[in-house]
Amino acid sequence: MVKQILWLASTSLMLSHCAGEPEKAEVNSPIEEKKVAKSPLDDPHCFKWPLSQKPPVYLKESNVVITKITKSCVTSDGDFGFQEDSSWLAMGFPCTAPSGKVEWQGYHYRPKMISFIVTTSCPMKPKSIEEVKTLVTKEIGFLPSNQLLAYHPFSLQYWELIDYAEADTGFTIEMRNGSTIDKAWKDFQKQVPIRLKLYGRENSWIGGASLYQLDVELLSTGRDRFVLHVVDTHALKEQDIKEARNKCDLLKPPRKCQNVFSF
Repeated sequence: MVKQILWLASTSLMLSHCAGEPEKAEVNSPIEEKKVAKSPLDDPHCFKWPLSQKPPVYLKESNVVITKITKSCVTSDGDFGFQEDSSWLAMGFPCTAPSGKVEWQGYHYRPKMISFIVTTSCPMKPKSIEEVKTLVTKEIGFLPSNQLLAYHPFSLQYWELIDYAEADTGFTIEMRNGSTIDKAWKDFQKQVPIRLKLYGRENSWIGGASLYQLDVELLSTGRDRFVLHVVDTHALKEQDIKEARNKCDLLKPPRKCQNVFSF
């Protein structure tokens, strides 16, 4: 009997121990993976811009301005670059194809006023968007995936004759001064270039368009035709714009210079 009681007690203790919480196995906790933000410097699709100047920039060989690239980036070396799928925009110059129109009042051999008409419809060189894409891709090294979105003309708003006391607003370059006409018209007919500074913008609806200064030479290509040769061009900084505006404000009668040089 005593043995039976001891056996029951022992069994009860064993059951009581088994009914308790089982011991948990010691398992190593998984290490949380840290999410590290990818640096733009690690972008393998960023290609270094080949020029020292960022857009807008004039390409003399192609005779256009690259006004904007849509997706810029920074290369692994910290240089300015463009994305593999970036598009770009370009600006050309009216009357750089030899078909600008010359008009005069009075006789051709002794005119009273001479006008060189530089509208945005005046033919440009290069003339087509496909030609621009071919030339610029070769000069810059754009990829086939870098598409040219638009090729806009420069819109002339203010001009100055460098060697003569003539300047005005508008897209028509006019010689009115008698001494200017006597000298410049004769030089023009002898293929001597007339030097000018032209001011204007890209003729587009894109916001934030820069104001440009063009250094150009105007050359005769026929009795009533001319062509513009672009020597150089650049986007103006704020101080440059103020200086050009001050010269415009000196014109008599007053012109709407604030509209030309607003920024």
